[in-house]
Amino acid sequence: MMRTCKLILSSLLVLNATLGPSAVFQNLNLPISEDAASQSTMRLEGSLHHVQLSDLGSILENSCALLGIPPSDSDPSVHLLLVQLTQVFQNDAEVFIGRMGIFSNVTQIAWKPRYISHIDHESPPQLVFYVREVKDRTCLLVPRKTVFQAEPYIGRLVLETLVQFVNEKCGVFRTVTGDLSPTGLFHQHIMHNLYKPEKPVAH
Repeated sequence: MMRTCKLILSSLLVLNATLGPSAVFQNLNLPISEDAASQSTMRLEGSLHHVQLSDLGSILENSCALLGIPPSDSDPSVHLLLVQLTQVFQNDAEVFIGRMGIFSNVTQIAWKPRYISHIDHESPPQLVFYVREVKDRTCLLVPRKTVFQAEPYIGRLVLETLVQFVNEKCGVFRTVTGDLSPTGLFHQHIMHNLYKPEKPVAH
Protein backbone atom coordinates (compact mmCIF):
# COMPACT_ATOMS: atom_id res chain seq x y z
CA MET A 1 0.00 0.00 0.00
CA MET A 2 2.78 2.40 0.97
CA ARG A 3 4.67 1.59 -2.27
CA THR A 4 1.53 2.29 -4.34
CA CYS A 5 1.00 5.65 -2.60
CA LYS A 6 4.61 6.63 -3.28
CA LEU A 7 4.25 5.75 -6.97
CA ILE A 8 1.05 7.81 -7.26
CA LEU A 9 2.65 10.78 -5.47
CA SER A 10 5.70 10.57 -7.73
CA SER A 11 3.49 10.58 -10.85
CA LEU A 12 1.56 13.61 -9.59
CA LEU A 13 4.77 15.51 -8.90
CA VAL A 14 6.02 14.83 -12.45
CA LEU A 15 2.72 16.03 -13.93
CA ASN A 16 2.75 19.14 -11.76
CA ALA A 17 6.32 20.07 -12.72
CA THR A 18 5.79 19.37 -16.42
CA LEU A 19 2.27 20.53 -17.24
CA GLY A 20 1.18 22.52 -14.21
CA PRO A 21 -1.47 21.92 -11.54
CA SER A 22 -4.38 21.97 -14.00
CA ALA A 23 -3.04 18.79 -15.65
CA VAL A 24 -3.08 17.06 -12.28
CA PHE A 25 -6.74 17.89 -11.75
CA GLN A 26 -7.62 16.78 -15.29
CA ASN A 27 -5.84 13.44 -14.94
CA LEU A 28 -7.64 12.81 -11.65
CA ASN A 29 -10.98 13.83 -13.25
CA LEU A 30 -11.44 16.47 -10.55
CA PRO A 31 -13.05 19.86 -11.19
CA ILE A 32 -10.77 22.87 -11.30
CA SER A 33 -11.92 26.41 -10.68
CA GLU A 34 -11.29 29.28 -13.09
CA ASP A 35 -9.11 30.97 -10.45
CA ALA A 36 -6.97 27.86 -10.06
CA ALA A 37 -6.63 27.51 -13.83
CA SER A 38 -5.62 31.17 -14.12
CA GLN A 39 -3.02 30.82 -11.37
CA SER A 40 -1.66 27.69 -13.07
CA THR A 41 -1.24 29.59 -16.36
CA MET A 42 0.49 32.45 -14.57
CA ARG A 43 3.01 30.06 -13.01
CA LEU A 44 3.55 28.38 -16.39
CA GLU A 45 4.34 31.70 -18.05
CA GLY A 46 6.41 32.96 -15.13
CA SER A 47 9.23 30.46 -15.66
CA LEU A 48 10.36 32.11 -18.91
CA HIS A 49 11.65 35.58 -19.70
CA HIS A 50 8.91 37.72 -21.28
CA VAL A 51 10.00 40.29 -23.85
CA GLN A 52 8.28 42.87 -25.99
CA LEU A 53 9.46 43.86 -29.45
CA SER A 54 10.82 47.07 -27.91
CA ASP A 55 13.18 44.98 -25.74
CA LEU A 56 14.96 43.37 -28.69
CA GLY A 57 17.51 46.16 -29.10
CA SER A 58 19.07 45.67 -25.69
CA ILE A 59 18.87 41.85 -25.90
CA LEU A 60 20.44 41.54 -29.35
CA GLU A 61 23.38 43.77 -28.45
CA ASN A 62 24.86 40.84 -26.56
CA SER A 63 22.89 37.74 -27.51
CA CYS A 64 21.06 35.84 -30.18
CA ALA A 65 17.46 35.05 -29.20
CA LEU A 66 15.04 32.15 -29.59
CA LEU A 67 11.52 33.18 -28.61
CA GLY A 68 8.10 31.59 -28.39
CA ILE A 69 5.22 33.47 -29.99
CA PRO A 70 1.89 33.63 -28.12
CA PRO A 71 -0.57 32.07 -28.26
CA SER A 72 1.03 29.23 -30.24
CA ASP A 73 3.69 28.64 -27.57
CA SER A 74 0.98 28.04 -24.95
CA ASP A 75 1.26 24.36 -25.88
CA PRO A 76 2.74 22.82 -22.69
CA SER A 77 5.20 20.72 -24.70
CA VAL A 78 6.61 23.80 -26.46
CA HIS A 79 6.77 25.70 -23.19
CA LEU A 80 8.63 22.80 -21.58
CA LEU A 81 11.14 22.77 -24.46
CA LEU A 82 11.85 26.48 -23.95
CA VAL A 83 12.33 25.96 -20.21
CA GLN A 84 14.71 23.07 -20.93
CA LEU A 85 16.65 25.25 -23.36
CA THR A 86 17.10 27.96 -20.71
CA GLN A 87 18.69 25.30 -18.51
CA VAL A 88 20.91 23.94 -21.30
CA PHE A 89 22.26 27.41 -22.19
CA GLN A 90 22.19 28.98 -18.73
CA ASN A 91 25.97 29.50 -18.80
CA ASP A 92 26.03 31.07 -22.27
CA ALA A 93 25.51 34.82 -22.01
CA GLU A 94 25.34 35.03 -25.81
CA VAL A 95 22.10 32.98 -25.89
CA PHE A 96 18.70 34.33 -24.82
CA ILE A 97 15.68 32.03 -24.52
CA GLY A 98 12.23 33.40 -23.76
CA ARG A 99 8.81 34.24 -25.11
CA MET A 100 7.13 37.26 -26.64
CA GLY A 101 4.85 39.18 -24.29
CA ILE A 102 1.10 38.76 -24.56
CA PHE A 103 0.79 42.02 -26.49
CA SER A 104 3.04 40.77 -29.28
CA ASN A 105 1.76 38.70 -32.17
CA VAL A 106 2.92 37.36 -35.49
CA THR A 107 1.55 40.32 -37.48
CA GLN A 108 3.87 42.71 -35.60
CA ILE A 109 7.05 40.77 -36.33
CA ALA A 110 9.39 42.01 -39.06
CA TRP A 111 10.46 38.95 -41.04
CA LYS A 112 13.59 38.50 -43.10
CA PRO A 113 12.53 39.04 -46.75
CA ARG A 114 13.14 35.44 -47.83
CA TYR A 115 10.61 34.18 -45.25
CA ILE A 116 7.77 36.66 -45.76
CA SER A 117 5.95 34.63 -48.41
CA HIS A 118 6.10 31.51 -46.24
CA ILE A 119 4.46 32.99 -43.12
CA ASP A 120 0.91 31.78 -42.55
CA HIS A 121 -0.77 34.19 -40.13
CA GLU A 122 -3.53 31.66 -39.50
CA SER A 123 -1.01 29.02 -38.44
CA PRO A 124 2.13 30.94 -37.49
CA PRO A 125 5.43 29.38 -36.41
CA GLN A 126 5.70 28.61 -32.71
CA LEU A 127 9.27 29.86 -32.38
CA VAL A 128 11.26 32.68 -33.95
CA PHE A 129 14.99 33.34 -34.01
CA TYR A 130 16.92 36.63 -33.99
CA VAL A 131 20.64 36.84 -34.73
CA ARG A 132 22.93 38.86 -32.51
CA GLU A 133 23.46 42.33 -33.88
CA VAL A 134 27.04 43.13 -34.86
CA LYS A 135 27.91 46.73 -34.06
CA ASP A 136 29.30 48.90 -36.84
CA ARG A 137 32.47 50.25 -35.25
CA THR A 138 33.51 52.22 -38.35
CA CYS A 139 31.13 55.05 -37.54
CA LEU A 140 30.29 56.52 -34.14
CA LEU A 141 27.09 58.19 -35.36
CA VAL A 142 25.12 55.15 -36.53
CA PRO A 143 21.45 55.66 -35.53
CA ARG A 144 20.07 53.14 -33.05
CA LYS A 145 18.31 50.29 -34.81
CA THR A 146 14.67 49.83 -33.83
CA VAL A 147 13.43 47.11 -36.21
CA PHE A 148 14.94 43.64 -36.11
CA GLN A 149 14.19 40.92 -38.63
CA ALA A 150 13.28 37.43 -37.46
CA GLU A 151 13.38 34.04 -39.06
CA PRO A 152 10.79 31.38 -38.23
CA TYR A 153 12.00 28.15 -36.68
CA ILE A 154 10.75 25.37 -38.97
CA GLY A 155 12.69 22.41 -37.56
CA ARG A 156 11.48 19.59 -35.36
CA LEU A 157 10.20 20.50 -31.91
CA VAL A 158 12.50 18.17 -30.02
CA LEU A 159 15.24 19.14 -27.58
CA GLU A 160 18.15 17.61 -29.49
CA THR A 161 17.25 19.41 -32.72
CA LEU A 162 16.71 22.75 -30.98
CA VAL A 163 20.02 22.51 -29.11
CA GLN A 164 21.82 21.81 -32.40
CA PHE A 165 20.00 24.76 -34.02
CA VAL A 166 21.00 27.19 -31.25
CA ASN A 167 24.59 25.90 -31.24
CA GLU A 168 24.93 26.52 -34.98
CA LYS A 169 23.18 29.88 -34.99
CA CYS A 170 24.79 31.35 -31.88
CA GLY A 171 28.27 29.84 -32.07
CA VAL A 172 28.06 27.88 -28.82
CA PHE A 173 28.81 24.24 -28.02
CA ARG A 174 26.32 22.59 -25.68
CA THR A 175 24.92 19.08 -25.37
CA VAL A 176 21.33 18.41 -24.32
CA THR A 177 22.53 18.03 -20.72
CA GLY A 178 24.05 21.53 -20.72
CA ASP A 179 27.64 20.25 -20.74
CA LEU A 180 30.21 21.45 -23.23
CA SER A 181 30.51 19.22 -26.29
CA PRO A 182 33.97 17.84 -27.25
CA THR A 183 34.28 20.73 -29.71
CA GLY A 184 33.32 23.14 -26.94
CA LEU A 185 35.93 21.71 -24.58
CA PHE A 186 38.61 22.05 -27.27
CA HIS A 187 37.49 25.64 -27.97
CA GLN A 188 37.60 26.42 -24.24
CA HIS A 189 41.12 24.98 -23.99
CA ILE A 190 42.31 27.12 -26.89
CA MET A 191 40.76 30.28 -25.44
CA HIS A 192 42.25 29.67 -21.99
CA ASN A 193 45.71 29.26 -23.49
CA LEU A 194 45.70 32.35 -25.69
CA TYR A 195 48.44 34.82 -24.83
CA LYS A 196 47.09 37.73 -22.81
CA PRO A 197 49.42 40.68 -22.24
CA GLU A 198 49.79 41.52 -18.59
CA LYS A 199 48.38 44.81 -17.38
CA PRO A 200 51.02 47.31 -16.33
CA VAL A 201 51.39 47.61 -12.57
CA ALA A 202 50.52 51.06 -11.29
CA HIS A 203 53.23 52.67 -9.13
